[in-house]
Amino acid sequence: DAIQTMTAYIVTVSQGETQQGSVEYNSIFAVGLLLFFLTFLMNIIGRLIVTKYAQQYDWKMKDKFFNLVFLLAVMVGLISLMVLFVDIISDGYKYLTWDFFTNYASRKAEKSGILAPLAGTLWLISLTAILTIPVGISTALYLEEFATDNWFTKLIKLNVSNLAGVPSIIYGLLGLAFFTYTLSLGKSLIA
Repeated sequence: DAIQTMTAYIVTVSQGETQQGSVEYNSIFAVGLLLFFLTFLMNIIGRLIVTKYAQQYDWKMKDKFFNLVFLLAVMVGLISLMVLFVDIISDGYKYLTWDFFTNYASRKAEKSGILAPLAGTLWLISLTAILTIPVGISTALYLEEFATDNWFTKLIKLNVSNLAGVPSIIYGLLGLAFFTYTLSLGKSLIA
């Protein structure tokens, strides 16, 4: 494990393979913060480059080329996803019974179900929607309808770009480490 990506490091620490309170455990936040600031810096540099050179190039020919390239990339991804989906459904449809959805986990495979994780997931999705939909809509309305072009608006837009640039698994793992281990919330819906 001499060479490891930052994401793999966060996963290793979040899975509990390191002791809570150790230097490795505490460094997960430094790694996450470093990832955040690297993405933030790349967004600033990218915005400066696009702003500076946008008027100098004829974009019509490049737009057509990149639209074709991106369309092909999306098609490859969608076709691969369809193949995987069909394979999973063809192998597992016979196990999708009403008992599978309504039974709790069991040591006996034929009686085991997913009721507890399914209920927890639905609760988590509901709680997240209740908290984030009003904040997201309010932010969008503020930025589009009321905000003037000042430093605060630019800061919000830059942070929105940064959130879009960092994979959500990073924020999820940082949240896991912070809420579950640091705040000792354990296996609760809030964590």
